[in-house]
Amino acid sequence: MHRLNAFISAKSVYYPLCRYAYFPEKHMQGIISHAGYNISPGMVEGFNNKIQTMRRKVYGFNDDEYFFLKIIDISK
Repeated sequence: MHRLNAFISAKSVYYPLCRYAYFPEKHMQGIISHAGYNISPGMVEGFNNKIQTMRRKVYGFNDDEYFFLKIIDISK
């Protein structure tokens, strides 16, 4: 693989194709996780947004246990 990288320089017309060929290698863990759990990135981003909004609302409270209970509550 390294010899292929040395052969195809960044100026070559085949460079974008080689970068695309390495894409599954770099992201294999995410691909496997998606196949196992079938959760879209949009759902994760939406849930993170809900948590951040709630964190802003409860700023100043020192009770972490209550905060985690609220996170569990919004996930239902």
